[in-house]
Amino acid sequence: MKPTFKQLTAFLETTESKLDLTDFSKCIAYLYDSEGGEIASSDFENEIHLCNDTIWIGDDEYTLSDVQKDLVLEYLNDEIQDDLQTWNEMKNDTYNVRDDQY
Repeated sequence: MKPTFKQLTAFLETTESKLDLTDFSKCIAYLYDSEGGEIASSDFENEIHLCNDTIWIGDDEYTLSDVQKDLVLEYLNDEIQDDLQTWNEMKNDTYNVRDDQY
């Protein structure tokens, strides 16, 4: 069974997105459901974006269409934009604190 747009939107509002701002060897954002299960991920360096085929809303399992998967990935990307900008700024920061010590 496929979730309605309203069900999917309500579900996404209960999710949590994360991007590790301390690891500059990779830039991967994750979207987790309220139980901590991974729903989607976006690897911004390698341009690989993945979304699970199914999600659980309550006790019901729903199969996502390709359009719904794109919506989930778009939601993740929207949620992570501020962290992504911070990650890019920190990665490209050439300031060296040791230069000020001498």
